[in-house]
Amino acid sequence: MSNEPFDILLVGYGSVGIIYTYVLEASKKARVTVVARGNYVQLNEEGADIQSEKYGDHPSWKPYRTLPSVEAAAAYTYTYVLLATKCLPDVLPTTTLLAPLLTPEYAKAHSLPTFVLLQNGLGVEEALDATARKLDASAVVLSAAVYIDSNLTEGRAGVKQTGPERLAVGVYTGLGLSASQPASPKGQQALITFCDLITSGGGTISADAHIQHAKFRKNMWNACINTACALSRLGTPAFSATPDVLVRMRTALEGVASEIVAIGQKMGYPIAMAHVEPIMKEVLEEEGTTTELKPSTLMDVERGAPIENEVIVGSLVRWAEQYDVPIPRLQFVYALLSAIQVQNTKAR
Repeated sequence: MSNEPFDILLVGYGSVGIIYTYVLEASKKARVTVVARGNYVQLNEEGADIQSEKYGDHPSWKPYRTLPSVEAAAAYTYTYVLLATKCLPDVLPTTTLLAPLLTPEYAKAHSLPTFVLLQNGLGVEEALDATARKLDASAVVLSAAVYIDSNLTEGRAGVKQTGPERLAVGVYTGLGLSASQPASPKGQQALITFCDLITSGGGTISADAHIQHAKFRKNMWNACINTACALSRLGTPAFSATPDVLVRMRTALEGVASEIVAIGQKMGYPIAMAHVEPIMKEVLEEEGTTTELKPSTLMDVERGAPIENEVIVGSLVRWAEQYDVPIPRLQFVYALLSAIQVQNTKAR
């Protein structure tokens, strides 16, 4: 058996991407090429300052290779391609971002890698999976629910990560009832190997045969809490600032959550209001009352950057229309975030 490390490409060298690049390199079983599109010069020359409660502090840390674009990365062969960017189908679709790796020429010269999506939102896999399967009917897409508190530091020169982190990862087999289809043997092996790499690097990961169920539950937090922070321009401590505010926020957030639960149940997912209570408790009674970390969508709004509206809320709205679920609260949230998205993308 070869002892050669796995060649892995990571696109999206932000707060999540930096941490998992470090984990993969720490496994001693992988060498990671990263594409740093927005801050390539800085990261290539100076590295990234990692401050992590779990992994320690690593000033000026660098991966195996740093490149400025996916086009440059397409000169090499990879076993896995990890995507840790925001999923923005209305701004830069995944298939456009990864286009140099999704051509017949690349597939013939290198063979398609297994794609691993470390992204928020629902339905993020569909377009990539369809495009990859046109090139190779056995193509594998792994999708993850990412649980981590991490923010880029001032000047986007590094990352600060607090608390535990974990990944739930599974083979993408479809959405709704199709999400319960068994993965192919090739997909199962790709998942086992990836889990071993993360575990060997000290990360926490679980293989989930029902990954869409996990992602739907994870999206509950984003669609309720992340969006509320973005629209109010406030961190979660403000939601429990007084007893009256706390009661009003709980009522409002549970109202949004009830609509999401109704959509999930129509799609055949095992989701109930019982899954909502831990979120309410975390945000309104526990860590959320004191945390200094800002949800990602709030940070994007403050920076005037594009937001993940279409995959966090838009997917839910479209499924609600498909399954005839009334969602007046979600429609309102979606409309407001859509207006912000137009404003932010115009400014860029």
